[in-house]
Amino acid sequence: GDYDAACAAFTRMNEAQAANPSQPLVRAGKHRANVSERLERMTPAWIESWCAPVRSKRPAPIFLVGFPRSGTTLLDTMFMGHPDVEVMEERPVVATVGSTFGGFHRIPELDEAEIRKAQDRYFEEASRYVPLADGTHLIDKAPLHLNSVPVIHRLFPDARFILALRHPADSLLSCFVSNFRTNSSMSNFLRLDTAAEFYDLTFRNWETSTTLLPVEVHSIAYESLVGDPEPELRRLSDALGLAWKDAMLDHTKTAAERGVIKTASYAQVTEPIYHRSVARWQNYRKHLEPILPVLAPWVEKFGYKL
Repeated sequence: GDYDAACAAFTRMNEAQAANPSQPLVRAGKHRANVSERLERMTPAWIESWCAPVRSKRPAPIFLVGFPRSGTTLLDTMFMGHPDVEVMEERPVVATVGSTFGGFHRIPELDEAEIRKAQDRYFEEASRYVPLADGTHLIDKAPLHLNSVPVIHRLFPDARFILALRHPADSLLSCFVSNFRTNSSMSNFLRLDTAAEFYDLTFRNWETSTTLLPVEVHSIAYESLVGDPEPELRRLSDALGLAWKDAMLDHTKTAAERGVIKTASYAQVTEPIYHRSVARWQNYRKHLEPILPVLAPWVEKFGYKL
Protein backbone atom coordinates (compact mmCIF):
# COMPACT_ATOMS: atom_id res chain seq x y z
CA GLY A 1 0.00 0.00 0.00
CA ASP A 2 2.98 2.37 0.09
CA TYR A 3 2.83 3.29 -3.59
CA ASP A 4 5.34 6.14 -3.40
CA ALA A 5 7.98 3.84 -1.92
CA ALA A 6 7.07 1.14 -4.43
CA CYS A 7 7.44 3.53 -7.37
CA ALA A 8 10.80 4.70 -6.01
CA ALA A 9 11.97 1.09 -5.78
CA PHE A 10 10.83 0.31 -9.33
CA THR A 11 12.64 3.43 -10.52
CA ARG A 12 15.88 2.36 -8.82
CA MET A 13 15.56 -1.09 -10.38
CA ASN A 14 15.24 0.42 -13.84
CA GLU A 15 18.05 2.91 -13.27
CA ALA A 16 20.31 -0.01 -12.37
CA GLN A 17 19.29 -1.78 -15.58
CA ALA A 18 19.81 1.40 -17.61
CA ALA A 19 23.40 1.67 -16.34
CA ASN A 20 24.35 -1.59 -18.04
CA PRO A 21 27.39 -1.16 -20.35
CA SER A 22 25.29 -2.44 -23.26
CA GLN A 23 23.56 0.99 -23.24
CA PRO A 24 19.95 -0.18 -23.18
CA LEU A 25 18.52 3.35 -23.39
CA VAL A 26 20.55 4.06 -26.52
CA ARG A 27 19.40 0.79 -28.06
CA ALA A 28 15.81 1.61 -27.12
CA GLY A 29 16.09 4.96 -28.87
CA LYS A 30 17.43 3.33 -32.02
CA HIS A 31 14.53 0.86 -31.93
CA ARG A 32 11.98 3.68 -31.70
CA ALA A 33 13.72 5.44 -34.58
CA ASN A 34 13.47 2.27 -36.66
CA VAL A 35 9.75 1.90 -35.93
CA SER A 36 9.25 5.57 -36.77
CA GLU A 37 11.08 5.18 -40.07
CA ARG A 38 8.86 2.25 -41.00
CA LEU A 39 5.80 4.28 -40.13
CA GLU A 40 6.87 7.08 -42.46
CA ARG A 41 7.40 4.60 -45.28
CA MET A 42 3.88 3.15 -45.03
CA THR A 43 1.85 5.06 -47.61
CA PRO A 44 -0.85 3.96 -50.05
CA ALA A 45 1.63 4.34 -52.90
CA TRP A 46 4.17 2.11 -51.17
CA ILE A 47 1.60 -0.64 -50.65
CA GLU A 48 0.30 -0.33 -54.22
CA SER A 49 3.83 -1.09 -55.42
CA TRP A 50 3.60 -4.63 -54.03
CA CYS A 51 2.99 -7.52 -56.39
CA ALA A 52 -0.29 -9.44 -56.17
CA PRO A 53 -1.02 -11.26 -52.87
CA VAL A 54 0.30 -14.82 -52.62
CA ARG A 55 -1.63 -17.15 -50.32
CA SER A 56 0.24 -19.98 -48.68
CA LYS A 57 -0.58 -23.60 -49.39
CA ARG A 58 -1.07 -24.20 -45.67
CA PRO A 59 -3.67 -22.30 -43.60
CA ALA A 60 -2.25 -18.98 -42.47
CA PRO A 61 -1.33 -18.60 -38.79
CA ILE A 62 -3.41 -16.50 -36.42
CA PHE A 63 -1.30 -13.76 -34.85
CA LEU A 64 -1.95 -12.81 -31.22
CA VAL A 65 -0.67 -9.29 -30.61
CA GLY A 66 -1.05 -6.56 -28.02
CA PHE A 67 1.15 -4.17 -26.12
CA PRO A 68 3.21 -6.06 -23.50
CA ARG A 69 1.37 -6.72 -20.24
CA SER A 70 -2.06 -6.61 -21.87
CA GLY A 71 -3.13 -10.15 -21.05
CA THR A 72 -1.66 -11.98 -24.04
CA THR A 73 -0.14 -14.76 -21.90
CA LEU A 74 -3.42 -15.38 -20.09
CA LEU A 75 -5.21 -15.52 -23.42
CA ASP A 76 -2.69 -17.80 -25.11
CA THR A 77 -2.77 -20.17 -22.11
CA MET A 78 -6.55 -20.36 -22.48
CA PHE A 79 -6.11 -21.23 -26.16
CA MET A 80 -3.60 -23.92 -25.20
CA GLY A 81 -6.54 -25.73 -23.63
CA HIS A 82 -8.10 -26.19 -27.08
CA PRO A 83 -7.18 -29.52 -28.73
CA ASP A 84 -7.21 -28.05 -32.23
CA VAL A 85 -4.83 -25.18 -31.43
CA GLU A 86 -1.05 -24.98 -31.18
CA VAL A 87 0.31 -21.80 -29.60
CA MET A 88 3.81 -20.67 -30.48
CA GLU A 89 4.77 -18.27 -27.74
CA GLU A 90 7.16 -15.38 -28.44
CA ARG A 91 9.48 -17.09 -30.88
CA PRO A 92 11.54 -15.09 -33.43
CA VAL A 93 10.10 -16.84 -36.49
CA VAL A 94 8.77 -13.75 -38.28
CA ALA A 95 12.04 -11.90 -37.66
CA THR A 96 14.10 -14.87 -38.84
CA VAL A 97 12.09 -15.24 -42.03
CA GLY A 98 12.09 -11.49 -42.66
CA SER A 99 15.87 -11.36 -42.41
CA THR A 100 16.21 -14.07 -45.05
CA PHE A 101 14.56 -11.93 -47.73
CA GLY A 102 16.02 -8.60 -46.64
CA GLY A 103 13.41 -7.38 -44.17
CA PHE A 104 10.81 -4.64 -44.22
CA HIS A 105 12.44 -2.53 -46.89
CA ARG A 106 12.43 -5.30 -49.51
CA ILE A 107 8.70 -6.06 -49.21
CA PRO A 108 7.72 -4.33 -52.49
CA GLU A 109 10.43 -6.18 -54.42
CA LEU A 110 9.35 -9.68 -53.44
CA ASP A 111 8.05 -11.84 -56.27
CA GLU A 112 5.84 -14.91 -55.95
CA ALA A 113 8.76 -17.34 -55.79
CA GLU A 114 10.42 -15.42 -52.96
CA ILE A 115 7.18 -15.18 -51.01
CA ARG A 116 6.51 -18.90 -51.34
CA LYS A 117 10.04 -19.63 -50.20
CA ALA A 118 9.52 -17.35 -47.20
CA GLN A 119 6.21 -19.03 -46.35
CA ASP A 120 7.86 -22.45 -46.42
CA ARG A 121 10.66 -21.14 -44.23
CA TYR A 122 8.12 -19.77 -41.74
CA PHE A 123 6.47 -23.17 -41.25
CA GLU A 124 9.84 -24.90 -41.19
CA GLU A 125 10.99 -22.59 -38.38
CA ALA A 126 7.65 -22.84 -36.53
CA SER A 127 7.82 -26.64 -36.57
CA ARG A 128 10.96 -26.41 -34.44
CA TYR A 129 8.82 -25.07 -31.60
CA VAL A 130 5.35 -26.62 -32.02
CA PRO A 131 3.91 -29.63 -33.87
CA LEU A 132 2.04 -28.62 -37.02
CA ALA A 133 -0.41 -31.45 -37.60
CA ASP A 134 -3.02 -31.21 -40.36
CA GLY A 135 -6.17 -29.46 -39.15
CA THR A 136 -4.36 -27.62 -36.37
CA HIS A 137 -4.75 -23.87 -35.97
CA LEU A 138 -1.40 -22.22 -35.30
CA ILE A 139 -1.50 -19.14 -33.07
CA ASP A 140 1.73 -17.14 -33.24
CA LYS A 141 1.74 -15.08 -30.06
CA ALA A 142 4.18 -12.19 -30.00
CA PRO A 143 2.85 -8.93 -28.51
CA LEU A 144 5.04 -6.56 -30.47
CA HIS A 145 4.12 -8.05 -33.81
CA LEU A 146 1.97 -4.93 -33.60
CA ASN A 147 4.92 -3.41 -35.45
CA SER A 148 5.26 -6.25 -37.98
CA VAL A 149 1.91 -6.19 -39.76
CA PRO A 150 3.28 -5.33 -43.24
CA VAL A 151 5.79 -8.19 -43.14
CA ILE A 152 3.17 -10.63 -41.84
CA HIS A 153 0.58 -9.52 -44.40
CA ARG A 154 3.09 -9.88 -47.21
CA LEU A 155 3.79 -13.45 -46.12
CA PHE A 156 0.19 -14.33 -45.28
CA PRO A 157 -2.37 -11.99 -46.87
CA ASP A 158 -5.21 -13.96 -45.24
CA ALA A 159 -3.67 -13.99 -41.74
CA ARG A 160 -6.01 -13.00 -38.93
CA PHE A 161 -5.04 -11.01 -35.86
CA ILE A 162 -6.22 -11.12 -32.27
CA LEU A 163 -5.61 -7.74 -30.64
CA ALA A 164 -5.39 -7.90 -26.83
CA LEU A 165 -6.23 -4.56 -25.27
CA ARG A 166 -5.87 -3.20 -21.74
CA HIS A 167 -6.16 0.27 -20.25
CA PRO A 168 -3.02 1.97 -21.62
CA ALA A 169 -1.99 3.32 -18.21
CA ASP A 170 -2.30 -0.13 -16.61
CA SER A 171 -0.35 -1.74 -19.42
CA LEU A 172 2.40 0.86 -19.26
CA LEU A 173 2.66 0.77 -15.47
CA SER A 174 2.97 -3.01 -15.58
CA CYS A 175 5.75 -2.71 -18.16
CA PHE A 176 7.58 -0.18 -15.98
CA VAL A 177 7.50 -2.39 -12.89
CA SER A 178 8.45 -5.63 -14.69
CA ASN A 179 12.04 -6.78 -14.67
CA PHE A 180 12.34 -7.54 -18.38
CA ARG A 181 15.46 -8.57 -20.20
CA THR A 182 16.82 -5.37 -21.70
CA ASN A 183 16.58 -6.09 -25.40
CA SER A 184 15.99 -3.14 -27.73
CA SER A 185 12.20 -3.26 -27.29
CA MET A 186 11.93 -3.90 -23.55
CA SER A 187 14.57 -1.28 -22.76
CA ASN A 188 11.96 1.32 -23.64
CA PHE A 189 10.24 0.48 -20.33
CA LEU A 190 13.17 1.57 -18.16
CA ARG A 191 11.72 5.10 -18.15
CA LEU A 192 8.10 6.19 -18.12
CA ASP A 193 8.58 8.86 -20.79
CA THR A 194 10.21 6.50 -23.29
CA ALA A 195 7.63 3.83 -22.45
CA ALA A 196 4.80 6.24 -23.30
CA GLU A 197 6.56 7.33 -26.49
CA PHE A 198 6.99 3.70 -27.51
CA TYR A 199 3.32 2.95 -26.77
CA ASP A 200 2.15 5.85 -28.91
CA LEU A 201 4.54 5.01 -31.73
CA THR A 202 3.60 1.32 -31.68
CA PHE A 203 -0.13 1.95 -31.89
CA ARG A 204 0.31 4.61 -34.59
CA ASN A 205 2.21 1.97 -36.53
CA TRP A 206 -0.55 -0.60 -35.89
CA GLU A 207 -3.35 1.81 -36.83
CA THR A 208 -1.62 2.85 -40.04
CA SER A 209 -0.92 -0.76 -41.03
CA THR A 210 -4.44 -2.01 -40.34
CA THR A 211 -6.00 0.98 -42.10
CA LEU A 212 -3.94 0.61 -45.28
CA LEU A 213 -3.95 -3.19 -45.41
CA PRO A 214 -7.05 -5.45 -45.59
CA VAL A 215 -6.36 -7.37 -42.40
CA GLU A 216 -8.95 -9.13 -40.23
CA VAL A 217 -8.68 -8.08 -36.58
CA HIS A 218 -10.60 -9.43 -33.55
CA SER A 219 -10.13 -7.40 -30.37
CA ILE A 220 -10.50 -8.56 -26.78
CA ALA A 221 -10.14 -6.40 -23.67
CA TYR A 222 -8.25 -7.73 -20.67
CA GLU A 223 -10.80 -6.21 -18.30
CA SER A 224 -13.65 -8.06 -20.04
CA LEU A 225 -11.69 -11.30 -20.18
CA VAL A 226 -11.02 -11.37 -16.43
CA GLY A 227 -14.48 -10.00 -15.65
CA ASP A 228 -16.43 -12.73 -17.45
CA PRO A 229 -14.15 -15.00 -19.49
CA GLU A 230 -16.62 -17.46 -21.03
CA PRO A 231 -18.64 -15.08 -23.24
CA GLU A 232 -15.46 -13.35 -24.36
CA LEU A 233 -13.79 -16.64 -25.26
CA ARG A 234 -16.92 -17.92 -26.99
CA ARG A 235 -17.15 -14.76 -29.09
CA LEU A 236 -13.51 -15.00 -30.06
CA SER A 237 -13.71 -18.74 -30.79
CA ASP A 238 -16.70 -18.19 -33.07
CA ALA A 239 -14.88 -15.42 -34.93
CA LEU A 240 -11.90 -17.71 -35.49
CA GLY A 241 -14.00 -20.70 -36.53
CA LEU A 242 -13.04 -22.78 -33.49
CA ALA A 243 -15.47 -25.18 -31.86
CA TRP A 244 -16.11 -24.31 -28.23
CA LYS A 245 -14.16 -26.33 -25.64
CA ASP A 246 -14.81 -25.97 -21.91
CA ALA A 247 -11.15 -26.75 -21.23
CA MET A 248 -10.28 -23.24 -22.39
CA LEU A 249 -11.75 -21.90 -19.15
CA ASP A 250 -9.43 -23.98 -16.95
CA HIS A 251 -6.31 -21.96 -17.64
CA THR A 252 -4.69 -22.82 -14.28
CA LYS A 253 -4.71 -26.52 -15.19
CA THR A 254 -3.32 -25.73 -18.64
CA ALA A 255 -0.64 -23.48 -17.12
CA ALA A 256 0.38 -26.21 -14.69
CA GLU A 257 0.73 -28.71 -17.53
CA ARG A 258 2.53 -26.51 -20.05
CA GLY A 259 5.91 -26.48 -18.30
CA VAL A 260 8.19 -23.47 -17.96
CA ILE A 261 6.53 -20.14 -18.73
CA LYS A 262 9.07 -17.72 -20.14
CA THR A 263 7.04 -14.51 -20.26
CA ALA A 264 6.77 -11.86 -17.54
CA SER A 265 3.35 -13.27 -16.58
CA TYR A 266 4.78 -16.60 -15.41
CA ALA A 267 3.45 -16.15 -11.85
CA GLN A 268 0.06 -14.56 -12.53
CA VAL A 269 -1.04 -16.96 -15.26
CA THR A 270 -0.93 -19.94 -12.87
CA GLU A 271 -3.42 -18.25 -10.52
CA PRO A 272 -7.21 -18.28 -10.74
CA ILE A 273 -8.71 -15.27 -12.54
CA TYR A 274 -8.29 -12.15 -10.40
CA HIS A 275 -9.15 -8.46 -10.75
CA ARG A 276 -6.50 -6.73 -8.65
CA SER A 277 -4.60 -5.56 -11.74
CA VAL A 278 -7.61 -3.70 -13.15
CA ALA A 279 -7.22 0.08 -12.60
CA ARG A 280 -4.02 -0.53 -10.64
CA TRP A 281 -2.57 2.54 -12.31
CA GLN A 282 -4.79 4.79 -10.21
CA ASN A 283 -2.59 4.00 -7.19
CA TYR A 284 0.34 5.53 -9.07
CA ARG A 285 -1.55 8.30 -10.80
CA LYS A 286 0.61 11.18 -9.57
CA HIS A 287 3.72 9.43 -10.87
CA LEU A 288 2.04 8.81 -14.24
CA GLU A 289 0.61 12.32 -14.67
CA PRO A 290 3.47 13.55 -16.92
CA ILE A 291 2.80 10.82 -19.50
CA LEU A 292 -1.00 10.73 -19.39
CA PRO A 293 -1.33 13.33 -22.20
CA VAL A 294 0.60 10.98 -24.49
CA LEU A 295 -1.71 8.10 -23.61
CA ALA A 296 -4.95 10.12 -23.61
CA PRO A 297 -5.84 9.65 -27.32
CA TRP A 298 -5.45 5.88 -27.00
CA VAL A 299 -7.36 5.77 -23.73
CA GLU A 300 -10.28 7.42 -25.54
CA LYS A 301 -9.95 5.36 -28.71
CA PHE A 302 -10.01 2.06 -26.83
CA GLY A 303 -13.01 3.10 -24.74
CA TYR A 304 -11.31 3.73 -21.40
CA LYS A 305 -11.21 6.79 -19.14
CA LEU A 306 -8.56 8.76 -17.31
